[in-house]
Amino acid sequence: MTKASRRGRRPGQTQEPRRAGTPSTVEALSAGLVRLARVTFATGLDAARDVGSELRTAGVRTMRGSITAARDIGGDLAMVGREVSAALRGPAKPAVKAPGRRRRRPAA
Repeated sequence: MTKASRRGRRPGQTQEPRRAGTPSTVEALSAGLVRLARVTFATGLDAARDVGSELRTAGVRTMRGSITAARDIGGDLAMVGREVSAALRGPAKPAVKAPGRRRRRPAA
């Protein structure tokens, strides 16, 4: 092989016809770029789906935590309310009734 044949065409030489089914460099490059764009887009969608899932999970956890906190606060307030109302009412009635006096009927 001579240097001229290794470098490519000689001036004035015509290009060899392409074989059918053989992609050109531009076609191969464009197909690769299309594939790269498709893979990049699919990866971006998967990442967005993962972020959305994590946001949903965080939102659910936040709501459940808020409900639990409200229940705890409400329970504490109810307990304080019972104690305050009991203090305002006065001492509780005795648990055992004191023995009462029996009335005697007048003799007939």
